[in-house]
Amino acid sequence: MSKAEWVYLLVAFAFWWRLDRLGKQLEAVSHLVRQEMAELVGNEERARELRDEWKQDQDEQKKAIRRMWIFMAVVIGASAFAWWWFTVSQH
Repeated sequence: MSKAEWVYLLVAFAFWWRLDRLGKQLEAVSHLVRQEMAELVGNEERARELRDEWKQDQDEQKKAIRRMWIFMAVVIGASAFAWWWFTVSQH
C-alpha cells in the first residue's frame, strides 16, 4: 500500500471512531433526559428502572467490547502466526 492509501485508511478509522463516540454520547444523553423527565414528573420508580436499565446496558456494552478485543487478538495472532509460518517455509 502506498502512503496515501495508509493515510486514507487512518482518516477513515479516525472518522469511524469519532462517529462511534458521538453515538455513545447521544445514547447517554437520551438515557439521562428520560431519567430526568421521569423524576420531574414524580415517577421515582420509573427513574430507578431507567437507572438500572442504563447500568445493564453499560455492562453489556463492556462485555461486547471485551469479546471484540479478544476476537481481534485471536484473529491478528493467528494471521501473524500464519504469515510467520509461510515465510519460514519459503526458506
